[in-house]
Amino acid sequence: MNGKHPPAGGNAGGMTGAEEVGLREASEGLGLHYMTVYRYVRSGKLPARRERGEWLVLRSDLRALVRQPQAPVERGRRGHPRHEPRVGHLVTTLLAGDEAGAWTVISEALASGANASAVSIELIGAAMREVGERWERGEASVADEHRASIIAHRLVGRGGAHVSRRGRHRGIIVLGAPAGEMHSLPSALLTDVLRAEGFEVHDLGANVPTADFVACVAGLQPVWAVGIVVTTSPPSRMLVPLVREMRRRVKAPVVVGGAAAIHANLRLPAGVVVSRSTAEAAALLGAGAEVR
Repeated sequence: MNGKHPPAGGNAGGMTGAEEVGLREASEGLGLHYMTVYRYVRSGKLPARRERGEWLVLRSDLRALVRQPQAPVERGRRGHPRHEPRVGHLVTTLLAGDEAGAWTVISEALASGANASAVSIELIGAAMREVGERWERGEASVADEHRASIIAHRLVGRGGAHVSRRGRHRGIIVLGAPAGEMHSLPSALLTDVLRAEGFEVHDLGANVPTADFVACVAGLQPVWAVGIVVTTSPPSRMLVPLVREMRRRVKAPVVVGGAAAIHANLRLPAGVVVSRSTAEAAALLGAGAEVR
């Protein structure tokens, strides 16, 4: 769109004048909030171009938007919205480094009723798995993957404020990764899910030395459960020593999760549970008293 258009013969709503209009006039003509129209632009639903700091849209595109039938929200089990269709768009924005566009995907999901599990697991987690798979196939560079990870971390931070539950917590859960495991996003995603369930979560992040991990958990007693995440294959050689020391020093159930834990034949102490997905890890940690 170059903006060099003759005056239009018609208009959207009651608007008249130039073929292109700003978002403020577009929102008034459509009867929508300004931020709604802005989200349409950022998500690609409404084509636009930027000139001197202002977004401009064609009236013909506004008319097309008005005529566009509203697709029904796809529903999953128990009538909750399904968010899988948004994953592809989130992947595109993450790989493009478009943080604002990525947040638009998340905010629209929240507006449609997405809970913490949907945002963390069905959207951000699923999108980052796709990014990782594209990197493995040579369709994305290391820089692309790292940039997407940084944006994903920021999305988790912004989204957490929308899904956290206030009030008295149900118990303390400690999450982290052993020394040598450098990925911290999986535990960050799990943190939001568990906080939304009413738990006080201490996320220690990646590459935590065994002595420090165990000392932190011991100092927070009583702890409801401990989650250890390993995604790099083969798993960090410090995983098994960490789990053994945790079982020796701490009276709390331990759940090990992540792609590396699923596919490795780990010799873990009795009483340690291996989860096969982020959703299963959240369920096992949340039922900590029953796992003992």
